[in-house]
Amino acid sequence: MKLLALLLLLAPSDFTGDWSYRQGSDKQGERLELRLREGQLTGLYHGLEREGEHGLFHTLVEIRDVKVEGRSLSFVVPERRLYAKLPASGPDQGFTRDVLHFSGELRGGGELVLRCRSDGASCPDDTMLFLRGLRRAPG
Repeated sequence: MKLLALLLLLAPSDFTGDWSYRQGSDKQGERLELRLREGQLTGLYHGLEREGEHGLFHTLVEIRDVKVEGRSLSFVVPERRLYAKLPASGPDQGFTRDVLHFSGELRGGGELVLRCRSDGASCPDDTMLFLRGLRRAPG
């Protein structure tokens, strides 16, 4: 009963911070920077676009349509410009119009489990486990 009461008391500030996700053996991965701005949760999505023979591209975009309800979070990653190098700045290499829709929940131990869907095949994975804090690349 206490756990249920605690989960219902979660606020947008419980989601704030830096979150990272690694896919398989990627040395780089997706990151979320979630912040409170005037009482509203906002954030940046640092993504990777794995374009097969064309290579790996970096993206950086502000998330939209952020909704928090209890321990649940949803948001949209809009179309984004593609960059060859980090940080995602300088001349871009094109863009993707494929919108990513994320939804999921905050779990104990600094875990944010998000499901991703898109009309194209742009989701890094169907289900992504983001861990609180920035993780260094392996190796």
